[in-house]
Amino acid sequence: MVSYRLAGESDNEQLLHLTRQVGMSGDTGLVIDRRPDFFALLKRRGESRTFIAEDGDKIIGAICVSISNVFVNGQQTTAAYVGDFKVAESYRRSGIGAELVNRLHDYLKSIDADLVVLTLASGNRKPLSFFKNRPGVPDFQSVGVFNVYQFPGQANGRQHSGKYRVESSPPTDELVEFLNKHYRRFELGPVITVETIESDSNYVISDGNRIIAAMTLSDVMAVKQNIITKLSPLLRIALSLADIAGRLLKWSRMPALLKPVDMLYIRFLALSRDDPAVVDALIRKARSEAYRKAYSFVALGIHEKDHLNNHVRQKFKFTFRSMAMVTTLKRNHTLIQRITDGVPYEDYSLV
Repeated sequence: MVSYRLAGESDNEQLLHLTRQVGMSGDTGLVIDRRPDFFALLKRRGESRTFIAEDGDKIIGAICVSISNVFVNGQQTTAAYVGDFKVAESYRRSGIGAELVNRLHDYLKSIDADLVVLTLASGNRKPLSFFKNRPGVPDFQSVGVFNVYQFPGQANGRQHSGKYRVESSPPTDELVEFLNKHYRRFELGPVITVETIESDSNYVISDGNRIIAAMTLSDVMAVKQNIITKLSPLLRIALSLADIAGRLLKWSRMPALLKPVDMLYIRFLALSRDDPAVVDALIRKARSEAYRKAYSFVALGIHEKDHLNNHVRQKFKFTFRSMAMVTTLKRNHTLIQRITDGVPYEDYSLV
């Protein structure tokens, strides 16, 4: 008989096994391994809950939700981010996924949550069927596509780009204020604190004593590893060619199928002036850090409406796409419209 409950630390090994066994379908097949601690990534996301389905003492399904502080229309609010929705293959089409969603919905109602966010790999719309036409739960609406750029690591990343110099920075109040001023202009932009970035590598470009650009690099390999399980023939060829060319260009080695993709994330990239040379200096620094750590890529997620796309369009990179979906349990159509009309943000180091 299948039962449902909240997960605890003692469920770690079974949740790790379920996560490895149930990957994400889409244009590129992907498994996200969470060894050694399934809950470590959730703790980085915010206050989190994991609901599980069990057949006897065997975990056969799970869904997680994390509560984060975000900006919408420049004002602080909270959003519930849904993720890690998995049902073991032999138990699918038996109502388990639907019941997990019901448990999640009951919890969100109990804490008076409103805004709910879901991110899906491009081409993977299957999870939406579990959220569609459910009693009391408004359907999710698309707020557009994110381009997730993956730049190969590259040696000898200069710290200078013309008059701009990239310097390391501690997680100061000044840096936090600069980042919040930038991300307040985004919908679902994170409310950043010193604690948010204290475990990241932080870099700034200054003009005199004033910060004009900032970047935080996040290394989450200790809490999640992306494993590619399926590649299109074209992408497989592109990776092989990039590996060959990279030996001449001093790029990092490209990843292998069914092996973890070693990757850094540009978690935050904030600018006070729209200058391509500033963006170039920061990305060059990020690529050099990836190369120094022997990582294949540094990743940057940018919404399709963000003008930052224009500054990276000509750079060599691999591009993956994901969809952002939102709903409000209180049927706040104005809130949805504000997010749809604006430029959304998603922290891909935590996805």
